[in-house]
Amino acid sequence: MDAARHRPVWIDVARAVVELAALLAVVGLGLRVLDQLPGMTAGVARGVQRVDSVAALERQVSHKMPIPAYFPDTLVWPPNDLLIFGGASASMSFRHRLAADTWLIVAMAVGTTSVAPQVLPPATPLQAEGTTVRSLPATVERLRDLDGVIWYQLTWQTSGATRLVRYRGTLDEIMLIANSMDERGR
Repeated sequence: MDAARHRPVWIDVARAVVELAALLAVVGLGLRVLDQLPGMTAGVARGVQRVDSVAALERQVSHKMPIPAYFPDTLVWPPNDLLIFGGASASMSFRHRLAADTWLIVAMAVGTTSVAPQVLPPATPLQAEGTTVRSLPATVERLRDLDGVIWYQLTWQTSGATRLVRYRGTLDEIMLIANSMDERGR
């Protein structure tokens, strides 16, 4: 007891500061986890919003979502997932009729040169080349997703928007899909 009385005050202050810092770190970590829970339960990244129709998606991004005129019969309409991020990027996902996995993603970004990664599943680029879509310069990429599945992805810009098509099928099919995308006739 005598030792505690003769201990310098700065040691008690330093101990209190360390304890307070540890407590704040634990509270901060807990709040961070709680902040991520809604997105984890919904299966989307932070800031991404799910909508229930193409019309709702178009209202929120103030731009027509490109819909392919060529739509492989192996895919299911309507889209199974409609996502928006930041009011500027949006995506629609379509499932394969037999496998029930996503096989086609159509995305756009208004007023920016790239689609926000939050509305796309993560993938690693393997190869990229220049090409054209509807006589516009485009980039075609081969990607590998987290499950090891190979995808083709086309990206190009038109009408003040960036368009992106990601497909698990063949390069010929993704070219047909992308070249058929037009707002006319909608």
